[in-house]
Amino acid sequence: MALKQALIRFGHYRLRGTDLGWLLLRSVIRTIEGIIKEHPVHSFMTDVEWESTWKEHASAFDRVRAVVMAADKAQPASWIAEHARVAESTARDHLDRLAEMGVVTITNTDEGMQYGPDPAYIRFREIRELTADYDPDELSEFIVDLKDSIAELRDTHDVDSPSELRAAAADETISPEESRELLRAAADWEHYAYRLSLLKDAIARYDEYTGSPVPA
Repeated sequence: MALKQALIRFGHYRLRGTDLGWLLLRSVIRTIEGIIKEHPVHSFMTDVEWESTWKEHASAFDRVRAVVMAADKAQPASWIAEHARVAESTARDHLDRLAEMGVVTITNTDEGMQYGPDPAYIRFREIRELTADYDPDELSEFIVDLKDSIAELRDTHDVDSPSELRAAAADETISPEESRELLRAAADWEHYAYRLSLLKDAIARYDEYTGSPVPA
């Protein structure tokens, strides 16, 4: 996702104020919250204006970190450098530093080194942020909401797992649009299940992260 699109999407979910707004773009939030406050997201801003704002209010290291953490899959240093508006050598130096910090993973592929968010770090950070932003009662309410969403998918499609939805999407007798709908439902289900596991861990480890015991 391009930086401009990410910022617009980030602003959209922040302004909506949804209970599950924390689900999206946490990596971008920590780096550009100040930019959002001082420079509201306007779709009419030119690419040059976006780039100028990006460079003025975030260091090269922070831009590289924000881009790699927002990437949906591992990317080469050249791709990260382009989106962070830095030289490739600069991006590579910062990525190596992030890898040493345990924030980024490096994968050696046939196409060269690929950099992406470390899943263990992402999970730790999201649990920590949940315990910082919400109390146990609020976390429990989120769990109920996610369980309702999973139950709705289960009832709507009469299946018991995302894998069954994916198998149904491969059926040659249904239309392409039906296949796409089933695949979207499977992805949603998996996403809800992952977030559910985060919430359960956040409640179980609430005392560890906050120093405040979970009420009996």
